[in-house]
Amino acid sequence: MRGLWRIGAVVLVIAAVVGFVRSTGANATTPGRNGLIAFTGQTASSDGIFAINPDGSGLRLISSGSDDFPAWSPDGTKLAFAESNPSSGTADDVYTMNADGTGKTQLTDNIDHDYAPTWSPDGTKIAFFSVRAVGDSVWVMDANGDNQQLLTLEANYPAWSPDGSRIAMQSRDNFDLLLMNPDGRTCRTSV
Repeated sequence: MRGLWRIGAVVLVIAAVVGFVRSTGANATTPGRNGLIAFTGQTASSDGIFAINPDGSGLRLISSGSDDFPAWSPDGTKLAFAESNPSSGTADDVYTMNADGTGKTQLTDNIDHDYAPTWSPDGTKIAFFSVRAVGDSVWVMDANGDNQQLLTLEANYPAWSPDGSRIAMQSRDNFDLLLMNPDGRTCRTSV
């Protein structure tokens, strides 16, 4: 019963946040180990990535601008996110920053879009969706941006399994669920 109460409370907080903050998609995280929900939004005076306590208190802007797709690191000390700068004509790239918005570090530098980053459960890798010259694709890299590797084409929106042994993703053409090892071997389609 207590677990259902917590889920209900998180749903209510997210609903309240979406009502308070005008968002282009709300891209919200579940609470990180630090207890905070991170989400993309816009108020009358700011837009960017916000953080809020699950009880709805403590709303604060972490990073302003066209930042999107926040994802907490497993230890709750960092956020991975996508950032674009439409005024300069640059596409989205994957960045990380500390939970308080400091220490922004660019991990990808690509003329096409890299976004929707997700941390491996051990915090050593980040998978992300890219629209590089090869089309929709899922990539994985070290958490510092090194060793970027293409996992598969025609897929998007990766998510790590809790034990880190697989990455689930959506097939672009038929919306099937694809499961793959983080090294790119063994792809299985689920319906």
